[in-house]
Amino acid sequence: MTREIIREIIENFKQQKQCYSRMSDLASEQLAILEKSQGQVYASEIDGLLRQRKEILDEINENNRKNKNLQQKIVKELGIEEFVLGQLEGSLESDHYQALKEQISNLSQLLEMISEKDQQSQELMQQAIKSKRQKKPRGSSQQASQAYKQSKLTRE
Repeated sequence: MTREIIREIIENFKQQKQCYSRMSDLASEQLAILEKSQGQVYASEIDGLLRQRKEILDEINENNRKNKNLQQKIVKELGIEEFVLGQLEGSLESDHYQALKEQISNLSQLLEMISEKDQQSQELMQQAIKSKRQKKPRGSSQQASQAYKQSKLTRE
């Protein structure tokens, strides 16, 4: 029973890896759009990417939910406190332990890459917003009042 559950967990992590790989590709695409835009944010392109990322995130969340249930079964079956590699090492066959460790490592690396790309995207979007604010002409209330009076005089 333990073997089969561990295989399911490993398979689930592989599915998550595929999702995170797609997420990483979309994060790269988003970053490329922001880099080429040089201060212009193409909301429609970014919006489409964000919708795709949300769909992938929904799939990841479903996989995580399934994986947590499987992990709880293993914790009960093995009589360990929690599902962590340190506690699993002595309880699993070597090949299962190594495969599990590899999948977790792969996911960790992908998450780190996505996080870095998203941080860069965030910085570029903030720069674009700041740049846009600085470019807006700022008129004083006195200038506005004068313009209003001028327009009123020309209509009379």
